[in-house]
Amino acid sequence: MAGYSIADLEATGVISRGPLYRAIREGRLVARKHGKRTIILPADWERFLQSLPKVGIDVPFTEPVALRQSRSPAAASQRRLTKI
Repeated sequence: MAGYSIADLEATGVISRGPLYRAIREGRLVARKHGKRTIILPADWERFLQSLPKVGIDVPFTEPVALRQSRSPAAASQRRLTKI
């Protein structure tokens, strides 16, 4: 494949459309245009992925607890009930 479209990269499930365009706008991901189509070369995609912060033993994963809880529909309904 010569390049990836935004839809191609979004379909992988690694990153969604909004963060892709944000990375392009901020200059963290190099994109090219062909008419209306935005194309990302495989080397640029790999460079972007390598630039992302590592998560592991040395770098803690810091997702807020409240964010994790909000993903559960049961927890959301319990929170609504307690607020009333």
